[in-house]
Amino acid sequence: MSLFKSIENYNDNIALISNSTGPITYNNLIEKINIIKKNIPERSLIFLIAQNTVAPLIGYISSIKNNCVIMLVDIKTNDADVTNLINKYEPSFLIAPNDWIKNYKEIKFKLLENIYDYSICRTLFKVSINIHDDLCVLLPTSGSMGSPKFVRLSKENLKANADSIIKYLEINSKERAITNMPYSYSYMLSIINTFIEAGGSIFVSNHSVAQKEFWNEFRENNISSLSGVPYIYEIFIKLGLKNIYIPSLKMLTQAGGKLNQKSTEKIIDFCN
Repeated sequence: MSLFKSIENYNDNIALISNSTGPITYNNLIEKINIIKKNIPERSLIFLIAQNTVAPLIGYISSIKNNCVIMLVDIKTNDADVTNLINKYEPSFLIAPNDWIKNYKEIKFKLLENIYDYSICRTLFKVSINIHDDLCVLLPTSGSMGSPKFVRLSKENLKANADSIIKYLEINSKERAITNMPYSYSYMLSIINTFIEAGGSIFVSNHSVAQKEFWNEFRENNISSLSGVPYIYEIFIKLGLKNIYIPSLKMLTQAGGKLNQKSTEKIIDFCN
């Protein structure tokens, strides 16, 4: 079974929530996925300009559920690099912020649909017939947002990874994560995959952990799981670990390299 095949079972559970959209249930999510499905046929290559808002997350989930291939490119990638990537890979569809679409003039495309602050567009490139059956996601390698090098992830990769994490961390429909890394980071994508696959919820924040707005959102939305790479944990420590505690917080996860021993000991003491 592929990732997100069972999300219809979660009905009125909250899937996504943000300050701009309010709560979005799984039923609402399915409605948006079906709108995208009407515009984008299976096995299409979709080029997604990703920023931490709800719409690109819906586009990503829709792509996987509708058996398409999605290529994630961070919003900070400059236009010249974006143009190079589009010409290199020739995606049939583009999902990008409305403001970005208005300002980008390098490639011609046709507007098909709007989802919140994003546009779904058809490019002039043909729908590819040479995409490998197992290919699901193209993810930029670390530090190479404008490079034509992307990691290829299969349906099996994503499903197996999500299932093993859900089982090990005992993630269920009552858990809620928060976005604090770009979607184009494999770690953030893994968190998204596991929480949606398990029927949990994700609060979508577009603030960094260094901003007080992030922590206001964190405190007000019953977050149960907080994640980060080592430099993010160093920020947690500088802020004071006791200051990030809220009663709903049950789990801390970390990836992206080893924490130094001193930081590890502080975090263990905090958890105890």
